[in-house]
Amino acid sequence: MTPARKTTSEWTLWVVAASCVLHVTEEYFTGWQEWAVETPGIVMPTTRFLVANTALVVAAFFLLAAVGVGQRSAS
Repeated sequence: MTPARKTTSEWTLWVVAASCVLHVTEEYFTGWQEWAVETPGIVMPTTRFLVANTALVVAAFFLLAAVGVGQRSAS
């Protein structure tokens, strides 16, 4: 008799990864950098903004892949 497989919520990781992409896009196209300078006084050059947010997106998808592989190898 095989044990019942626990259902996973891997789809939530896809939602998180996709929301990271959408969030970066929204910030870039709605002028977050200008707002950040005017309101809290944060200066974020475009290159640094894009590199930091690219790292966020890559980390989100890497985590998704790592968890997905881990679940598959455990089964």
